[in-house]
Amino acid sequence: MMEAAELKRLLEKYYAAETTLAEERALKQYLEQHPAQQVSGQPFFQAVNEFKLLDTPIQEFRTSSSESRIHRLSVWRRTLRQVAAVAILALTTVAISQSYRRYERNKAEALLQQNVEADLMRISNLLNQADANLNSSVEHTVIPGLNH
Repeated sequence: MMEAAELKRLLEKYYAAETTLAEERALKQYLEQHPAQQVSGQPFFQAVNEFKLLDTPIQEFRTSSSESRIHRLSVWRRTLRQVAAVAILALTTVAISQSYRRYERNKAEALLQQNVEADLMRISNLLNQADANLNSSVEHTVIPGLNH
């Protein structure tokens, strides 16, 4: 016969969903062999009466409620993971897009700067050439009274 302390320990484990299949079988066997009137004087064991009336075996009863809770948690976690993945994908796409735009803008600015520098060099060369032409023509020009 199972002692009250052992019965209480097994019931506590059962309600915490920590019992093994063997412990659940022992608990069910004990509850079937001992009518609820024998333990009804103790407040902790009053819920046992309703438990004995269930047609569902102990293991199946615990598994179905545990699975439903686990299923709800896994659906919630899966949903959170999907939302996080979409958010990461969206943020990455925006970052890449901005980076590419910045690259294209810098590339266009660099090309514009090269064109401006080339134009300035052409202007500078033309001015130097014009100055050289003026100096050479002044040197060859004969102005009466200035030449010795």
